[in-house]
Amino acid sequence: WQCIPINAATCTSSGTGSLNDVIDLPAGSSVVYLLDAVALSGGNERIINTITATGPNGAVNASDITDMVLFRDGFELGGDGAEGYGTTLSAFAELTGTQSVDLRVDASALGSLERTTLVAAADRSFRIEAMRIGDQVWLRLVAQPDSGVQSSRWSLLEADHVLIALEGNTLMLAGTRDALAVQLERSGTFALQRATH
Repeated sequence: WQCIPINAATCTSSGTGSLNDVIDLPAGSSVVYLLDAVALSGGNERIINTITATGPNGAVNASDITDMVLFRDGFELGGDGAEGYGTTLSAFAELTGTQSVDLRVDASALGSLERTTLVAAADRSFRIEAMRIGDQVWLRLVAQPDSGVQSSRWSLLEADHVLIALEGNTLMLAGTRDALAVQLERSGTFALQRATH
């Protein structure tokens, strides 16, 4: 999990396992927790998230129930309603070890708190995801090797574009607050597709 503080809030930046955090929420502030988990059960089950918050007036409990949707995490790019940026992937650019790609990001086209695929390799080996939180855009890299999905942490977009680069089999993103990188199963040339709305 990862915590994104908004308007002077403070929280632990990230962790694994159960989410247990101490936060400070000044008036008008908030935090957003991004959780990644692997669904191991069948498709007829529900995910129940329960939170207990303790403040000056005692503890408050709340729960959220989500019906599990198989393959909603990017396997069906744009086809299941999970991709907010657009439903069509079209040829965009070619990424090689000697040629990087500049990607412009239109924040106004992103849904609030909605994970969106901006660009994907045509062979589905990796994708770049975005999420708008308030007026900020956060990006991450996701690789899909045969051994399982691997993703970078979410990082704040510093301008209105990022540079996608490949060094050997390391995919990198420049233009975010943190340096983002994931390992791919191969190097070489990748045809990129961009989601359009």
